[in-house]
Amino acid sequence: TRYVRKNGSTVWGDRTSAPVRDHNGHLLGVMAVIADITERKRVEEELMEEQRLFHALMSNVPDAIYFKDRDSRFVRVDEAAAHQLGAGHPDETVGKTDFDFLPDARAQSYYAEERELLTTGEPLVGVQRQTLRGDKMAGWAHVTKIPIRDSEGRIEGLLGVNRDITELMEAQEQLRDSEERVRTFAEASFEGIAISDEGRILSVNSQFAEMLGYDEAELVKMQVMDLVAQESRDLVAHERATGGHGPYEHLALRKDGTTFPVEIRARSTIWQGRRARVTAIRDITGRKKAENALRASEARFRAIYEHAPLGISVADATHRIVRANPAYHEITGRGEDELRGMPPSDYTHPDDIAESKRLFAEMMEGKRDRYRSEKRYVRPDGSITWVDRVMTAIRDVDGKLLRAFAMVEDITERRATEALLRKLSRAVEQIGDAVLIADRDGVTEYV
Repeated sequence: TRYVRKNGSTVWGDRTSAPVRDHNGHLLGVMAVIADITERKRVEEELMEEQRLFHALMSNVPDAIYFKDRDSRFVRVDEAAAHQLGAGHPDETVGKTDFDFLPDARAQSYYAEERELLTTGEPLVGVQRQTLRGDKMAGWAHVTKIPIRDSEGRIEGLLGVNRDITELMEAQEQLRDSEERVRTFAEASFEGIAISDEGRILSVNSQFAEMLGYDEAELVKMQVMDLVAQESRDLVAHERATGGHGPYEHLALRKDGTTFPVEIRARSTIWQGRRARVTAIRDITGRKKAENALRASEARFRAIYEHAPLGISVADATHRIVRANPAYHEITGRGEDELRGMPPSDYTHPDDIAESKRLFAEMMEGKRDRYRSEKRYVRPDGSITWVDRVMTAIRDVDGKLLRAFAMVEDITERRATEALLRKLSRAVEQIGDAVLIADRDGVTEYV
């Protein structure tokens, strides 16, 4: 439930009500506890946003992206990585290693490489190597592997990005051989309530008993500190001694000896004619998991976002840039502060603006969720950059556009190469003499 505070601000609250009775069981009133869950809701919303962006990245990036644990086992891969490994679906790779998909010699080489990375923390960036594709044919890739660290800086795994450059390598070879071809470029819980006096429990509700694994009758007259994990007792003792109201967090101790994180709020009150302390305990295991998942998701998304060779941008529903990665800054020639809030039409070539606006309008109207187009960007120095752009819509549950996620590849050199090849082809056709082109084995390629 959302509540409006006196100053007009809005907070989320989780309300729990419980009857208050005298020693004869007569109803004295109803006690309501409202826990402020605004922070939890914010964490949940941020987690959903990161998950949507991470899913869009993993579903649309053309590169092979994979995450491995410290034993070089696959934790998650995208469709492209599954294809390169020869797996039918990304889920088929989880828990497996390169030894399950590749020849032993190649798998051993990758394993040794990753052992060094996970030990030293030194990333492997942009290494060009011959590799195997999903159809088992030899290919080429640019390989980047970087360590992933936890909140304390310890390496817990790695992120790998393999960019298939087989077509690029083939184009380079053909251009060297024939001078006609060139390179192509090819991311609700329940409240437990306890009433105590001088550290001894007087009464609890069923949620409190269930949370701690006791019967309600067992808890009455127990010491509060008996329900606190050893490592949290100094903190709880300090809070009780100083009359702290909270909220604060500590580890609670169940009857079976297991611990779990809780959030505590407490108030002094009069209960059955005596002063007592009312404590609300909230199991925040779910929230902690959400926070850990958010941190992990953020780390994975940021690792891809910052190191992806493609430009990545996120725009709002009005097509204004919210954020962009370093590769996007490089492609457009504009820094982060300059790009933020700027619509791409401000640096799109005038001849391409109308088509770009038409495609985005159709996305706004729900006519399309994804489109691909080639267009030109005008850099601050006036130079032109050709890009191949894939735009994907991120919508809410009602289908309303929330974000526009763009993957942008610089294809300027490829376009120039294609233009050169067309000129050379026309020149050959205009030669009056007979022309025959053969490869090194004498096989005729052109007459």
